[in-house]
Amino acid sequence: MVVRTLTPYMSEFLGKNIVVENRPGASGNIGTEYVLKQPADGCTMVRIDIEKWGRVIRAGNIKAD
Repeated sequence: MVVRTLTPYMSEFLGKNIVVENRPGASGNIGTEYVLKQPADGCTMVRIDIEKWGRVIRAGNIKAD
């Protein structure tokens, strides 16, 4: 996976440990919904294919600001 390959470099650059956590299911909705519910502190991010992101948006069951 791209994220797992980049994690050591991102960790070194940011000076922080990075944990990659897969949350599969519902065409990306489960993981995306989890990330959107986290505090807006800049410490949580999501990596999702643009194709799946379109499905998440069209599904309309995830509310984002």
